Amino acid sequence: MNQDWLFLSKNNKDEYINMLAASAGIEPTDSDYFDFHYDIEVDKKKLVLRGILKHKIMQKCWQGAHDFWYIDSGYAGNNVSPTNPRGIKIYHRIVKIIYSIKKFNKDLLIVGLNWGLSYNLDVTDEES
Repeated sequence: MNQDWLFLSKNNKDEYINMLAASAGIEPTDSDYFDFHYDIEVDKKKLVLRGILKHKIMQKCWQGAHDFWYIDSGYAGNNVSPTNPRGIKIYHRIVKIIYSIKKFNKDLLIVGLNWGLSYNLDVTDEES
């Protein structure tokens, strides 16, 4: 069942994507070897990506009516504070982007965020 997911990691070095993929027992996919047509349109894999620089891939998803999951660092709790003295990105938002159409006129498409959740990464330095 996990083979249905594709975690897109730039040069396989995106630590947050890699951690999330590992938690699902999946090897991340290097973005250099990603083939939108084959991976998404033919194999119908569920795409997970992070970073606004993936906007071309997002646009292809919207154009082809493919849902995808988008991760960003959010804005709460990721600053230097007494509970996070190094300002590490502790909280991450994972949002399922669902392609939805609302008719205002025949030329207008609305893409909406339908739901989201936060993912808290363990950033302690202690070994278990």
